[in-house]
Amino acid sequence: MKAKLKEFFKRNLNVIISVPAIIFIAGVSTALLVVGLNNNYKRTIHNERKEHLEKEISTSAELTNI
Repeated sequence: MKAKLKEFFKRNLNVIISVPAIIFIAGVSTALLVVGLNNNYKRTIHNERKEHLEKEISTSAELTNI
């Protein structure tokens, strides 16, 4: 039994090592993608709020001047 197991691991060592490595790389890539998208989303929301606030301030200043 042990000899068969050793032979199996010898023949399939590349697969045994590469599958967890692929899973790890996919997980890290997914995490980086999520973080990047989240930062982009936050930046977009911030810019939209800033533009809206600038418009409101401009409108208020114009009404005050009138």
